[in-house]
Amino acid sequence: MLGLIRNKHFNNYRRFLMLNIAIGFEREVDSLSVRDGVNLFANHPTLNFIKVKHDASLPNGCEIIFPPLSSNAESTWDYSSQVNDLIIANGGRITRQCGHHVHIGVKPITMDSEDFNRQSIQLFKDRDQYFQDSNDMFQFEVVKDVVYRYAQYQDFISSFLAPSRRNSRYASPIDGFLNRIEDSQNYNDLKDVIQGKFFAINLRNIDVRNQRGTIEFRQHQGTVNNTKLKNWIMFLVNMFDYTINHRIQVLNQGVKYMDTLTNTMPRNTKLYQVFDMIQSENGATTREIMDSVGINDARSVRRTINTIRRKLGDCSLVICLNQEYYGHLNGTSNGAYDLNGYKIPLEVEKESQGEIVINNNADSHPFTNLAESLKTWFNNRISRLGN
Repeated sequence: MLGLIRNKHFNNYRRFLMLNIAIGFEREVDSLSVRDGVNLFANHPTLNFIKVKHDASLPNGCEIIFPPLSSNAESTWDYSSQVNDLIIANGGRITRQCGHHVHIGVKPITMDSEDFNRQSIQLFKDRDQYFQDSNDMFQFEVVKDVVYRYAQYQDFISSFLAPSRRNSRYASPIDGFLNRIEDSQNYNDLKDVIQGKFFAINLRNIDVRNQRGTIEFRQHQGTVNNTKLKNWIMFLVNMFDYTINHRIQVLNQGVKYMDTLTNTMPRNTKLYQVFDMIQSENGATTREIMDSVGINDARSVRRTINTIRRKLGDCSLVICLNQEYYGHLNGTSNGAYDLNGYKIPLEVEKESQGEIVINNNADSHPFTNLAESLKTWFNNRISRLGN
């Protein structure tokens, strides 16, 4: 056994995992300056949400940053293809110095794929922030097993990647950490094993406390070939899917219980004040919030409420109450929309951690359960690269 897993809602994301994963691209491109790249996308009618940043490894190039997008949404691959075409049309080149990093969100997607993309793009465009689903974060052992299997088959995985990426100082192999990965007991242990950013897998972006972040896979070579990129993504998604559905066995489920929901908003902020107001027996109306906290209008109150929802990580914890709840007839707000209200419960139902184990008797090869067409594609690539 690789280790014991304690999990509260494991079956929930086991059910929907094949999978809708939030993926983020960092596409390194040579011969396209940051300034030219910024202008290129800022003025584009459909790709004006793309960010362009400096990359120290490419003095004459740039790094093109996507928001989190659904691995299952058709629009994800349409956007990717459009970006590739734009890069090529404007003189961007892929050289040996270029890599293509893929971020896998720690929370799988339960909402509609295209709706996720729309909300994620808007948040990234307006606030330069990363959107995520309100679902539970991957259990530690799920990530541990994927990282373990990647390290176990590091040489095999490297065989279908460009030779320039097999021992790159920006994406060093992780097979030397295999035993320490196996011994790790939590996210902090695992991050201590693979320290720093410049490894095939970077775990520094995982934020357990705030239940967000990404696992970054850094080893893929730079590319503007959508087929190569999509196949790599499907390979990674399959690794997560296979771990969850075939290498993990639930021993027992947790027990449901009620737990106090505490105000975790930053103190001395409007968020903290609003949280306190609406966590009461009858919550608080929009008008009461405006008068007490000093918010100017109903729209700003709604934005504040949405921020609280995002920080809680579960939109259902903030209940919207209509004006009839407060005894007002429909239409009596005279278009101000300030007589409705919001409420946060004092307690929420939780589930204690059950027990599951990682079954090492199940095949650990990264091709296991992968579509035959993808296996053929990767095996042909291995042959072409002369391995």
